[in-house]
Amino acid sequence: MSKSLGNYIAVEDSPVDMFGKIMSVSDDLMWRYYELLSFRSDSEIDSLRSKHPMESKKELAYELTAWLHGEDAASAALSDFNTKFSQREFPGDAREVLLDRASVGNLLDLVSESSKKLKTRSEAKRLIIQGGITIDGDRVDDINMPVPERGELQLKIGKKEFVIVKFK
Repeated sequence: MSKSLGNYIAVEDSPVDMFGKIMSVSDDLMWRYYELLSFRSDSEIDSLRSKHPMESKKELAYELTAWLHGEDAASAALSDFNTKFSQREFPGDAREVLLDRASVGNLLDLVSESSKKLKTRSEAKRLIIQGGITIDGDRVDDINMPVPERGELQLKIGKKEFVIVKFK
């Protein structure tokens, strides 16, 4: 892991972040994590190699998250991961943002105002054009698209950011 490369997992990361970061390591690197960080024996690790890599990685993420945050937190992180990525559902505990409709003229404004992860409007524009935005489950890619006239929108920004946008 390397902090300078941005691929480290901090001990103080939240359970959900920790679980997600472990799930994003490569399949090859996962086995090194098992060897160095898991409490499993070599024979247990060898038996995990016969499973699908996704299942083995979920077990590793669960084990390490439970070790540092407890069983309940690890179970919640697993459930959150399954909801967001395996089942592709919009999570019920998504972050909420309250926006003034008058300040949000188009999709680019909406994404720029709603995202915590995108640092600039240029990043937001690029992500929209590449098809990385969905509103209420529908992919949108026109930066000038007017914002739908509903009181609440489920906005998925990229693969990992889920926001419920409410308007004043």
